[in-house]
Amino acid sequence: MVRTLFLLLFTALVACGDDDVSTPADASTPTDGGPDLRPDVGVPLDGGTTPTRFEVIEERSVTVLDVARRVELVRATRSDGARTYLAYVHAVSEPAPVVVLNQPYAGIDWTGEDVDARWAALGNGLHPDVDAPAYDGDDVIAYGAQTVQAAADETAVWLLNGAAAVHVYARYYAGGSLMDDALDAATAYDFVASRSDELRVDRIGSYGGSWGGMMAVFGAAFAGETRPLVVSAIAPPTDFVDLYQHTHVELPELFPEPDRVEAFFSTYWRRADPSIGFPPAVDDPRVRAFTDEGLCETLSPGVFLLHDDWDLLIPTRQSEALAARCPEKVSATFWRRGTLDYDTTPLDHGPFGGEPVFPTVQTFATLRILHPILDEAAPRLSLGHVAAFEAFLGLVRDARTAGEDVSWALSPLRDVADARVRLFDPSTEEFRDGADVLADAFASVFGGEWNAASVRTQLETGLP
Repeated sequence: MVRTLFLLLFTALVACGDDDVSTPADASTPTDGGPDLRPDVGVPLDGGTTPTRFEVIEERSVTVLDVARRVELVRATRSDGARTYLAYVHAVSEPAPVVVLNQPYAGIDWTGEDVDARWAALGNGLHPDVDAPAYDGDDVIAYGAQTVQAAADETAVWLLNGAAAVHVYARYYAGGSLMDDALDAATAYDFVASRSDELRVDRIGSYGGSWGGMMAVFGAAFAGETRPLVVSAIAPPTDFVDLYQHTHVELPELFPEPDRVEAFFSTYWRRADPSIGFPPAVDDPRVRAFTDEGLCETLSPGVFLLHDDWDLLIPTRQSEALAARCPEKVSATFWRRGTLDYDTTPLDHGPFGGEPVFPTVQTFATLRILHPILDEAAPRLSLGHVAAFEAFLGLVRDARTAGEDVSWALSPLRDVADARVRLFDPSTEEFRDGADVLADAFASVFGGEWNAASVRTQLETGLP
């Protein structure tokens, strides 16, 4: 049972993190008319103040971690008239901290909308992107259904830590727009506020990868009074002016298959165009909210970005620039790999998701959320493997040897070394203290003898 339980946690963390977008694929909510939106604050231009309305479509009981869990499937009708869908997985004890899981691509069939039924009938796989704005007859995207049981299973690590979870669905396959996806994400915080008797509005985390990372970051930026305490975003696009430079000027010249580049990004830019224009112009007032400058004005502190140097989809400079512009709000950790060979590097987010057994990017992202949202004395339970930490620390060591400042590695390593952290190793089916796991990795990478106490002492001042 233990092996099954934690393999479930492994699957859940990977599924909710960095999405596999190596083919032209994605998921969003249709904007059902309504007034134009003001991108700087994400509310109707006419000044409407109609609050978001929430309707429970259905309640189900599912079993996760051998415990019956209550799941509510929810329709939100926003003040702009558009609809957002959420799946709320209850914690056992309430009021509970809550983690918002940003789901850009997951297909759902319980909304009652024809578009969801039509895509569900197509089944998993690549299909023409027919619901995209200005569909060109060529673009295809991947559809992947998510059952209610699968949605609940993906919350396992958060439930294990006593938190509730809210999936928020952008339904990329249904069309929509960049702004609509961001507002879908922001709607999750309105939902948490509407359940303040069950959910801790002061203990909210947000998690997402790739386009889901975009939802996590911009959803937090466009949120109202209720906001996340912490955001973990893996390889998110954060500046769409710079992203256009990457996708349409630089990468087609460097990558050996420019047609693949165009095909991949076409579906994204079709969804961006209604919100910010194409190409996005610096002097267009709609664009500002989707740049570093605009984000630094609207974000609250607590945003954590994770990025691999060999990410061809979203250049690492995006996370570097945002963290440099407003370091009081945003921090970032990197997987530095040296010179990028465009002839051999895949068109994906980089190798960090392929570290042995369980990747450090997932461990870091999870713990960054758990530390602030849990009670001070509560244990923090996640997954981790010494070989993955060895791989990460080897990159850090090599970057430092090359003369780079690697202080960005300290914060996530301190998260792991915290005395409250226990990591489950799926290969041995055992829990270990996070600092003990790091001690083994330190010995392998830096040499010498290490234990939990000496690792914690070392990390107070820097790396060995």
